[in-house]
Amino acid sequence: MIYEYALDPALVSRWHDRREYLFFEEKFGITTRRLVSIYPKKAKWNKMIWEAFQAGSHAADENAKMRLSALIWRLTEEAVKRKSTFSEIPAWLDRAEAEHRERPFRAILTSMIGRNHPAVIEIHNLIANGHELWNVPGLPTVRRRASEVAEFIAPVLRVCKHAIFVDPYFDPNKLRFRKPFEAIIRKIYEYRDESDEVTIELHTGIERFFKSPSSPTRNEENEHQKYQEVLNTCCNKLPSIVPRGVKIRVVIWKERENGQELHNRFVLTELAGILLATGLDECSNPDSETMDNVILLPKEQRNDCWRHYEKTNPAFDYAGDSFEIIGQC
Repeated sequence: MIYEYALDPALVSRWHDRREYLFFEEKFGITTRRLVSIYPKKAKWNKMIWEAFQAGSHAADENAKMRLSALIWRLTEEAVKRKSTFSEIPAWLDRAEAEHRERPFRAILTSMIGRNHPAVIEIHNLIANGHELWNVPGLPTVRRRASEVAEFIAPVLRVCKHAIFVDPYFDPNKLRFRKPFEAIIRKIYEYRDESDEVTIELHTGIERFFKSPSSPTRNEENEHQKYQEVLNTCCNKLPSIVPRGVKIRVVIWKERENGQELHNRFVLTELAGILLATGLDECSNPDSETMDNVILLPKEQRNDCWRHYEKTNPAFDYAGDSFEIIGQC
């Protein structure tokens, strides 16, 4: 869905010159589905960029410093910030190749010539001839299995600071909901720098309990009863599948009369929105080859969806107070 590219700090240090950067302008970000993968951790990566800049011929050029500083800020605004690994390897490219073996990037971009590694792209060759790893494939369907759905949306989760999971039919009593949710939450923290803090919310609803002919009469008492059932289920079932210490705010909604329908399933972050056509659950048959559509929303649609679930002016009414669960796994 979205692909991570590791950038050689020595390469980035030359991008204060627009002629050097021109090919890559507007090529990174959620909308292009190419993300800069900051490796090693942000402070070290920045330091390596500035060390390479200081060793160059423009070290005393204040305008070049300002341009490079602004560029680094833009690149890191929508970037995956990885943990610092393989600190015993001094050369950045050797270190990035070692990281790639453990936790693959889409590609590693460098200006170094003659590197015989399938994931390493030399930029002058890229600009002249293109490269298959620079091309972003179309969005395929994905099998409705916990591990595959989680892996498919993982790059969006790794870059987020705030994630909202929306499924009006989310039922922690059922394993087919718990397994994907556990896998997805773990993807948020998989490569992440330990200093990163993430706000996580789960949004569901009570409408499901009042839609069939056999449903209980809808009144304030029964609404509260269903809210309490969902609350108790979340508190009983979720802590044991969430990493220890991770906090998740749970919100239970009810629709307003003639208002927005609480139906679609989403993964929303401050940068991206994903529509899950079927939901956050996996297929109940483990041998099934059932596929699902996972769609990256245009920015405007993501913004509209995000507003629906904001605290200040939501599109729905609270069925009861929001509450917090804390992981114990």
